[in-house]
Amino acid sequence: MVESPALPGPPPVPDYVDRDPRLRRFDNNTAPRAHPVVARAGALARSIELHRYGTAWGGRLKAALAERYGLSEGCFLVGPGSDAILDAAARAYLGPGRLGAMLRPGYELHANFVQRTGARLREIHLDGDLLLPADPAWRRGIDALFLASPHNPTGQALGADELTRCAEAVRGLVVVDEAYAEYDGQDLWTEGLPLGNVLFTRTFSKAWGLAGLRVGYGVGPEELVARLERFRYPFTLGTLSEEIACAALREPAFVTRTVAEVRRERPRLARELARRGFRVLPSAANFLFAVPPVPGPELVGALRARGILIRDVRPTPWWPNAVRFTVGTPGDDAALLAAIDAVVDRGAVRADPAPATARRRRARRR
Repeated sequence: MVESPALPGPPPVPDYVDRDPRLRRFDNNTAPRAHPVVARAGALARSIELHRYGTAWGGRLKAALAERYGLSEGCFLVGPGSDAILDAAARAYLGPGRLGAMLRPGYELHANFVQRTGARLREIHLDGDLLLPADPAWRRGIDALFLASPHNPTGQALGADELTRCAEAVRGLVVVDEAYAEYDGQDLWTEGLPLGNVLFTRTFSKAWGLAGLRVGYGVGPEELVARLERFRYPFTLGTLSEEIACAALREPAFVTRTVAEVRRERPRLARELARRGFRVLPSAANFLFAVPPVPGPELVGALRARGILIRDVRPTPWWPNAVRFTVGTPGDDAALLAAIDAVVDRGAVRADPAPATARRRRARRR
């Protein structure tokens, strides 16, 4: 457990825009194809008055979300990507003299949201099984705790019991970043919303196949959501983005198909990577966390030279050499494996930097 002072400034973020058709993206965990509503984007644009402002607080999308999930509109807040909701949560609960916390390894922007408020940052390092530490002391004194389920980059899912323990111990807000929740299919809302201090965030960027649209939303108790809305700006969600997101919600079959495809392909890709000497963690998301038989940065660079982009993971004490692969289509994954075969010498001595404790791993944190 490490605490750092406030450190405002722009975070290091990857550049996802690259028009080179030869590149295969295994680094940003988006869906392998776009939602079919994209084909009707032109017609949707013509159906609305783009020369006028849309809804100030995303009221149309809130209504569509409330209808889909059977909750009141007051339980939702929407914005340009779930990052906007995460940022509002940090600003509502943190500031100078307060303490925010996130997991390591984890989503780098969680740290940035905390530190930009002037708050101190507590980094919680997952243990050798990549689970939350058993000692409850790490939860004390926290004003805003950022979790994720499934967790990025490990793919592990948060259990309802652990969520409850965190919500009861943290003196402020618990944020559960559910960017990949559709792939897991677990219902944490039933347990989490009654706790009163838990906010869930989701996005249309992953399983919904609309990453370029930049639409996300938060789900929480009405009183909590109302507090967060005071730390946001009106008219941040574009009218066309709102219209397309509402239309996508009326066609959830796309998500069902995407999730089914990933669930079929994920274990096959994991087996093939294991055959090649990778140590692969079980995943509930559309990506795999793995330790390669060669240095991770070296593998990332060699694959990039062949037009294959994967993610190098920030080192952890227990897994110092990890990388992350998005689960692609069967054709994409075949290209990935062929590229790995071309750059990894199977006859070479394979260093395994992960200790034996990391072999005892589970797909869920309880």
